[in-house]
Amino acid sequence: MNLTLRWRGSLTAFLFSFGLFPLPAAAADWGDGSYPGTSYAAPSERRPLDGSYRSGYAPPPAADWNGVYFGANIGWGGGQSDWSGAVNRAVDASGTLGGVHAGYNFHSGSLVAGLEADANWTGVEGLEELSGGDAVDVSADWLASLRMRLGYSAGSWMFYGTAGVAFTGLDMQLTGPGADTSLSETMTGYAIGLGAEYALTQSISARVEALHYGFGDEPIDTVRGLSDTDLDITSVRAGLSIKLN
Repeated sequence: MNLTLRWRGSLTAFLFSFGLFPLPAAAADWGDGSYPGTSYAAPSERRPLDGSYRSGYAPPPAADWNGVYFGANIGWGGGQSDWSGAVNRAVDASGTLGGVHAGYNFHSGSLVAGLEADANWTGVEGLEELSGGDAVDVSADWLASLRMRLGYSAGSWMFYGTAGVAFTGLDMQLTGPGADTSLSETMTGYAIGLGAEYALTQSISARVEALHYGFGDEPIDTVRGLSDTDLDITSVRAGLSIKLN
């Protein structure tokens, strides 16, 4: 009887010890604190209470648009020159353009405000036949503007609107029997548009923008008589800018 009780006591103690003491050793073998068959992250990778992750990744810093910049752009422009009076015709014109720009931005929070000047040499040209075998050839040899820009900055992007005063050199040639005339006029108007700019680095950015130019009611004296003309051009262009500071 005593022998049986002793045997049962020894067996119970043995089983209790076997079930209790291997647990630390098994946990040490697992090492990262996770359990076999689960997807729990190791303690060093678990999400803290603030919702962030412990990792080596850091998001890129937001773009700083402050300062002076300059750059170049290239694109396409198209529009129409409407003539009334002695020459009564609408002349469609289109072509490539390219030029330079420079300006200054003031950046505060999400707001970006600035002033920009640009000058473009263009191949915008159109030809229209008139009655009597005559023809009118219209070209805008250059476009320039001085504009305010107002934008919204979000990370590396800036989205902006722009408006200001614009200038162009309008050349007109009237050709035909007894009607050969060449005229050049500098016209003043407005420029308005929208654009988006992306900071490739803190010093270099790429942009795409659409600008509409309007020039109106310029009197031009031709061999046919006095005519009034206007000119509207819409351009789409892409460019690169370098910020100096």
